[in-house]
Amino acid sequence: MLGQRKALLIAVAAAAVVPVVSSGAAGGPKSVLYVAADGSDAGACAAANPCRTINRAYHVARPGDVVQLAAGEYPTQVVLYDAAKEGAARNVIARPAPGARVELAQLTIGANRFVRGATRLTVEGMTIREDVEVNGCGAPRDPMNCAAPSGGNYIVLRRLDVRGPYGFFCASCDHVSVIDSRIGPTSYGSPCNGSAHPEVANAYDSVNKAKLKRANHLLFDRVVFENFSRCSPSDHTECLQIEPADDVTIRNSTFRNCDTMDVNIANDLAGDSKSATGHSAPNNILIENNTFASATDHSGGETYYALNIRECTNCTVRYNSWLQEPRMPNGEVSAGNAFIANAGQMSQHNCFRDGVSYSHNVWVGAKCGATDKNVRSIQFVDPKTLDLRLMSTSPALSAGDSGAHPAADHGGRPRPHRLAPDAGAEQREPASIRLGQSIGAARLGMTNDRVTAFYGRGRPSGVAGLHVDSGVKVVSYGRPGGRLLVGFRDDVVVWLSTTSPYYGSSTGVVVGGATSGASRVWKSISCRASTLVRSYGDVRVELTMSGGTRGLITRVAIGRSNAFHC
Repeated sequence: MLGQRKALLIAVAAAAVVPVVSSGAAGGPKSVLYVAADGSDAGACAAANPCRTINRAYHVARPGDVVQLAAGEYPTQVVLYDAAKEGAARNVIARPAPGARVELAQLTIGANRFVRGATRLTVEGMTIREDVEVNGCGAPRDPMNCAAPSGGNYIVLRRLDVRGPYGFFCASCDHVSVIDSRIGPTSYGSPCNGSAHPEVANAYDSVNKAKLKRANHLLFDRVVFENFSRCSPSDHTECLQIEPADDVTIRNSTFRNCDTMDVNIANDLAGDSKSATGHSAPNNILIENNTFASATDHSGGETYYALNIRECTNCTVRYNSWLQEPRMPNGEVSAGNAFIANAGQMSQHNCFRDGVSYSHNVWVGAKCGATDKNVRSIQFVDPKTLDLRLMSTSPALSAGDSGAHPAADHGGRPRPHRLAPDAGAEQREPASIRLGQSIGAARLGMTNDRVTAFYGRGRPSGVAGLHVDSGVKVVSYGRPGGRLLVGFRDDVVVWLSTTSPYYGSSTGVVVGGATSGASRVWKSISCRASTLVRSYGDVRVELTMSGGTRGLITRVAIGRSNAFHC
C-alpha cells in the first residue's frame, strides 16, 4: 500500500483537478491540444491559450487527439474518468512537443479507489520524478465493490523514465500496457527504498481488506526495472510484485539491482477474489524473453529468487535467462504451468511435478524434463554486467523448441523460422535475411575480422556452381540445416549465400519456401535457369529455385552486382 507521504501528495493534487465536461465525439480528424506549465485550465487548450493539466486537455480532446505538452516541469498530474472516452477505438495521446523535455512530479490515473481514473489514454516520452499510479476501481465507498465501468483502464505508458520509490502501482487496473520504459530510482541504495516497490494488486477495502475486482490484462514489454533496495532485513522489497493479477504478460524486460527477489507472483492480496479457474492464485501469466540478475540485498540480509511464482494456474515461463534459480509453484495451487527453453540456474529438488511441465530448458544443476539439459555452464558473455548473450560454444545454442517460441528474442533479433532457436532470452545469431543487406550476423560491407570474430574461421570454398565472380574469396560455415557462405573482396564482404532454412526474411523468403504472389518484384534472369532476381540499388538478391521459377527456394544469395558473374 502507498505510504502516508504519497497519499497526501495525491490528495492535494486531486483537490486541484478542475471538473470539466468532455466536448466532441469519437471519430473525425485528429486534433492537437496544448498544455503548458504556466497555462490555465479555464482555456480551450489552444496553442495561444494552453491548458495547465493533462486532465483538462484529456477531457476536451476527442479519442485519437494528441495532447502536446510544452517543455518544463509540471506538478502531479491526476487524470480522471471521462464517459465520452468509454469504449473508444483510439486513445487520447499525451506527449511532449517535438524536441521538448517534460518532467512530471507524478502521474496518477484516478486519485484513489473511490475516484474513477481515465480510460483510453496514452502517456509517452516523459520523465516522472515520483511514481505512476493507476486506480481502476471507482467504488463509491467501502465495502462496496468497484464500479462498472471502473476507469483506470486501456492505458498505454510508453517511453517513460519513472524514478520514484514505488515506480508503478496498479490497484484493480485493467488493460494497462507499459512499453519501452524504465522504472526505478536512478541509483541503487542511495537512498534505500524501505518497503516501497512496484505493485499490482486488488484495490484496498477498509472493511473486506481487498476489492473483488482483480487487476487483469497487463503488459510489460521492453521495461527495465532496477534499483529497488531495502533499508533493513525487515523491509519487503522487489522490482515487481503481482499479488495477484490475471492475464499478464512480462516480456523482453530486464530486472537488476532488485532486493530480496526480482519478481514475486503470489495471491497475498487477493482477498475473496477468484480467477476464472476459481482460485485466488494468479491465472494466465506469460513470462518470456526476460533477463533476470541475481537478487540483491542492500541491508546485507538473505536473497531468495530471481523469479518467485508461489502459486499459479496456466502460467508459461519461456525463453528467459537468469543468474539465480526461480521458485516453482507449490503454494495454493499449481495447474497448467509450463517452463520452456529457459537458461540459468536450477536445483533438482526444485523440479516440482504437480501442475508443472518442463521442456527444452538448459539448467545449471538440474534436469527437470526429458528434453532439458543439465550443464556445467550456460556460457553467458558477461554475467557480471548482465550481458546474457550466449558465447559461440554455449550448450544453449539451438536447444530451444522448434515448434513453439517467440518470433524474436529479448533484443529484437529474429529467431529461426523453421528450426530450433537458442534457449534463453538471447538468440546469439539473428536468424534473419535482410534482403539487400545481410544474412544472419554477416552483412555486406563487414570486414573479414568481424565475420571471424562472430563465426570463427570458415572453411575455404570454391566458387564453382555459385555463379560468383572469380575474384571473390568464399568461406563456408555449417549452419543448422545447411550452410552459410561469405564472399570477400579485399577482406570486405561483397557476397552472401545460404542453403539453410534457419534464416528467413520478413517477407517470407526462406529456403524451402515458395515465392507465390511475388512475381511482380522477382524476375527471371536470362543467363541462368531456375533463378529469380531482385535489385536493391547496386545490390542484387538471387533465389535459386527447384523445378523452375515456380518451385521452392533452395538457395538465397545477396551481393554487390559486380560480385556475380552474370
